[in-house]
Amino acid sequence: MAKIQVKYVQFEPSAFLSDADYQIMTAEQRGIYCSIIFYLYANGGKMPVNGEQTLFSGNTNRIALLSNCTKIGEEWEQVWNIIEKKFKIKDGVLTHKRVTAELRKADNYRKQKSLAGKKGMESRYNGSNNGDPNSDITKVSKVKKREVKVSKTINYPAEIDNPKFIKAWQDWIQHRIEIKHKLTPTTTQRQLKMLAEHPIRAVAIIENSIQNGWQGLFPDKDNNNGNSNARQSPARDHIR
Repeated sequence: MAKIQVKYVQFEPSAFLSDADYQIMTAEQRGIYCSIIFYLYANGGKMPVNGEQTLFSGNTNRIALLSNCTKIGEEWEQVWNIIEKKFKIKDGVLTHKRVTAELRKADNYRKQKSLAGKKGMESRYNGSNNGDPNSDITKVSKVKKREVKVSKTINYPAEIDNPKFIKAWQDWIQHRIEIKHKLTPTTTQRQLKMLAEHPIRAVAIIENSIQNGWQGLFPDKDNNNGNSNARQSPARDHIR
């Protein structure tokens, strides 16, 4: 299990108070016991103790140092004889069954939340919304699919059939998606026909509408011919 550090734990007072071993512990023993529990939660559920023998030798007693207990030798052994029942020491590592289980639960919860977040992002960008036909994601997704279909099937007029214009047209499709105004096949045909009548300014016409956030294309508003009032409402002579 990967090392998982938790900022808080689920504390069950009744589990402590009803535990037979905890009930017969002295205040000192309870303090040592809780100190070890907290250390394990903060360090992936494991405490290296270099073997059981170090628990009963002088200054090498890591647990005594952790819990600020000054007792050594036989005095420490008398304190430890009840506490040790709550832990397992194997290969020089001390663990606690409940702490290990809780950390594993925390790790699984973290992974589930991470997976749910990834699925949520995928749903957001792929247009999935659990089948809700009225959600904004569904509506945008349907418009996007129609727009892409129109883009792939349209035959560009010869006057504007070039990479620069096609790139501008794709930007126009994306703009229409973002402002939530569908680009129908009929509108597409009429707009392309109009733009073909202005092949030199066709890209500029598209870029000007995108820049101003307009829904339609306005050949007479291309950069407003240098007029400083370029952002005023466009005239009615346009194609939406």
